[in-house]
Amino acid sequence: MKAILILTGLFIFSFVGNAQKPVNERSNEKTKRLLIYLSGLHEREQEKLIPGVMGLRYEAREDAAGAEEIFKHTGKWVGLIGHEYCESYGNRQVNSADEAVIWEEKNPEFIEFAKEGGIVRILTHYPNPTHEKYSGLRDSSANIDAILTGGTPERKRWLALLDEVANGLHDLDKHGIAAIFGPLHEMNGWWFWWCAEMDNMNAEKFRELWIDQYNYLTYEKECNNILWLWAQGGNPDLNLDLYPGDAYVDIVGLDVYKPSLEAIADKYQMLQTLGKPFMIAEFGPRGKKKEFDYLNLLEEINTYCPNTFAIMSWHSIDFTPVNNPNGIEYMNHPMVLTREKIQY
Repeated sequence: MKAILILTGLFIFSFVGNAQKPVNERSNEKTKRLLIYLSGLHEREQEKLIPGVMGLRYEAREDAAGAEEIFKHTGKWVGLIGHEYCESYGNRQVNSADEAVIWEEKNPEFIEFAKEGGIVRILTHYPNPTHEKYSGLRDSSANIDAILTGGTPERKRWLALLDEVANGLHDLDKHGIAAIFGPLHEMNGWWFWWCAEMDNMNAEKFRELWIDQYNYLTYEKECNNILWLWAQGGNPDLNLDLYPGDAYVDIVGLDVYKPSLEAIADKYQMLQTLGKPFMIAEFGPRGKKKEFDYLNLLEEINTYCPNTFAIMSWHSIDFTPVNNPNGIEYMNHPMVLTREKIQY
């Protein structure tokens, strides 16, 4: 049951009645607790927004900042980190799926962070299964019909990628970790092979691809420690025809690279009609690098997308609290839920 309240001209949705349950009925107990926890944060007055960043640390890079660099700058740990499971974001030629999916490299940082109470989020810029060498992230040649047809080379490569992802998820499960899993993101754009505006793609084919992935990882590979995040791009028009259905999505989100969240207010309201918890899945204050006021970000979240439970900054140092005004104040604000305070 959803109750709709009208406040200051905005429609604010709150979840009441039965607690949120993962779409995968076989989800383990920790995954169930995580979803209940995240879906209830918007009801709090304080400690309601989890700050996140892409990556734990970037020791050899001056242009990037992860959770460790933010801690050194602000004295606080973000509550969520993301990592990319695919080699070179799906843009490098490799000979096999186990070279294309590099979970062995990424999981140790997930495990380290989660042991201290943090939440982890997996990104997958899948290489194009139409390519024999597993590259072509931005190639419009993807043959979705072949990818979804049993026995084809494209199908075999697609399932091989999912097999490796499943191996990574099972490894996290062995360490007691539930993860937010956000594949096939920004599907309303035109820059990845699965995007609806690409040649050979449309909303129906995207939905089929998402559901195929969900069914394979859920029923064939028994990945019971993930919450499924469906995140559209914040710059193109929102396209709800790409939504695969309530049975296949736990969390909805937007990837936002804008100088102000006002630009996504209408899209946020549209996503709220789906009745799922909401996060800003990627964030970068494009147009205000080194000038973005992170305290103002909290005001904008309260004004334009008040039910947001988390926001994950991209790792460019000029997008993070490290290199923008009021980063320390942001990480120490009463509204912000840092790692040491997370309990579920």
